[in-house]
Amino acid sequence: MRHVNALCLKLAAYILIFTLALPVQGHKAFSQSLMMAAVHTLVLWLGDLTVLPRFGRTSALATDAAALLLGSLLMLRAMGAALRFGGLLGAVGLAVLFEAWFHYHLTENRLLEG
Repeated sequence: MRHVNALCLKLAAYILIFTLALPVQGHKAFSQSLMMAAVHTLVLWLGDLTVLPRFGRTSALATDAAALLLGSLLMLRAMGAALRFGGLLGAVGLAVLFEAWFHYHLTENRLLEG
C-alpha cells in the first residue's frame, strides 16, 4: 500500500507540474499534460525502484533529470506540439525539484526497503 500512495503522490505532482508549465506548448496542452504525467510517472517510478536503492539519491536524480528532458522532448515531438523550450525547461526544472524531495521522502521513510 505504501508504494501505491507514493505512486499516486508522484502522479498528482506530475499532473500539476505539466498542466501548469506546458500550456505554452499548444492548444492540446491538458491532454498532453495528462499523457506526459502518466508516462513519466511510470517510467521514473521504475527508475526509482532500481536506481535509488543501488546508487543513491544523486545518481537517481541525474538519471531522472535526463529521462525527464529526453522523454518530454520525444513525447512532445511525437504529439506534434510546437516545442517552446521555456515551458519545457520550466516543467523539467520543477519536476527535478520534486524528484529531489521525493527521493528524500522515499529514503527517509524507508519506502523502498523490503
